[in-house]
Amino acid sequence: MAGGTGGHVFPGLALAEELRRRNFQIEWLGTVKGIESTLVPAAKIRLHTIAIAGIRGRGIKALALAPWKILQTVVAAKRLIAKLKPCLVVGFGGYASGPGGLAAKLSGLPLLIHEQNAIAGTTNKWLAKIANRVATAFPDVFQGAEFVGNPIRQELCDLTRSNQVTEQVNLLVLGGSRGAKAINEVLPLAAAGLDSEKVRIMHQCGKGHLSATAEAYEKHFANGRVVEFISDMQQAFTWADLVISRSGASTVTELAEVGLPAIFIPFPYAIDDHQTENAKYLALAGAAHILQQEEATPDKLAKMIGQLVTQPSVLYDMGKKAKAMAKSGATAKLADLCEELMHG
Repeated sequence: MAGGTGGHVFPGLALAEELRRRNFQIEWLGTVKGIESTLVPAAKIRLHTIAIAGIRGRGIKALALAPWKILQTVVAAKRLIAKLKPCLVVGFGGYASGPGGLAAKLSGLPLLIHEQNAIAGTTNKWLAKIANRVATAFPDVFQGAEFVGNPIRQELCDLTRSNQVTEQVNLLVLGGSRGAKAINEVLPLAAAGLDSEKVRIMHQCGKGHLSATAEAYEKHFANGRVVEFISDMQQAFTWADLVISRSGASTVTELAEVGLPAIFIPFPYAIDDHQTENAKYLALAGAAHILQQEEATPDKLAKMIGQLVTQPSVLYDMGKKAKAMAKSGATAKLADLCEELMHG
């Protein structure tokens, strides 16, 4: 069970692939509107959907109707469980995980949940109280939980970087698949304060932002390449010496795994400001810097980038510290937990 955003879905897909490799059949519970509606079928996994959306921040009417809607979706999930007869239910968070997790317990099935962020989401907070096992991507999220790390794509687990920085520094900017408007707007302006002979920029701007972002670079910086989407992250991370991005759980985990230093600009509207807490995991280890969005002016960002790209030894050291914080093997560890619960 996982849905809504890539932060929930991608770790779920990584675990699903590992379990399929171990000859388990996978069924997925999600929603029609979430990113899982396209990603899960593309992975050749059968998707079952229930009609549910988030409640927080949607007003009094949504809160008043919530008990009835939750009851409806729990009943629907319980019917699905009776039909599919699974031996284990795994929840990664998102809207569908709540009703699905409760239905699993009402059906007498073992329940494992995995929390990807440094601050738990609403669904996992209350599922943790009834789950048989709780696993986390960051330490100290739940008392008594198992800190296993975050499942990530296998090609990044296999990536080996030298961390040696040449005279020309490669800066990778990740705006996310949907685009981070603030990052797309401020980076070309900040780049104007950099030496284009010493810095190369690859900027992934997200769908629908290519034209405006590319025009901004043409105006302000001569050595920038803009793309909507990067399909080969292994190649991009091999190329990069420094990354600027949001600090979603998957991004933080992947940068630690491949040993890349970062400047994080957390999404300021994330629930409970969990992106800042995610970023602190690497920042407190000396592997990253955090610049809040309201502070990320072109001048401040240019100064921060400039200080780093002129000190290759600092970038090298930050990369080593990032790698030291990696919690490798999360996918296999989660799959092992699944087998323990199933064979119980």
